[in-house]
Amino acid sequence: MEALEVAVEALADAKRAEDKAKQARLLCENAVAELLSATCPEEGSKSTPVGVYKVTVKRSFRYAADFDGMRNTGVSALVLPIKMKEELDERGYRWLRENDPTTFDKLAMYVTRTPAKTSVAVERKEKL
Repeated sequence: MEALEVAVEALADAKRAEDKAKQARLLCENAVAELLSATCPEEGSKSTPVGVYKVTVKRSFRYAADFDGMRNTGVSALVLPIKMKEELDERGYRWLRENDPTTFDKLAMYVTRTPAKTSVAVERKEKL
């Protein structure tokens, strides 16, 4: 077998091992996230000490909106949580939810919210 074939075979083996390890990691992340989900906020992150580790679970959503529908609500363009390139201003949308529920209620029917991937980070705590 020539050197190129050996290198290609090694690369293929490494890729298979990497894919298997990634699948195992994702299963473990999902298990940890599920076990900690009751203590985590719907959106945001929370760190939890677990033995010698600090586990941080971050949960978020992706937002999508019907911009034409939002514009047709009669809400001032200055208040609409829309960026110039027509993507939902998620920060502005959440601000409306907390600070102007009447306007939020008019717009909410034009926004779709779906869960984003939950992030899990694990780091070893320093000994005290």
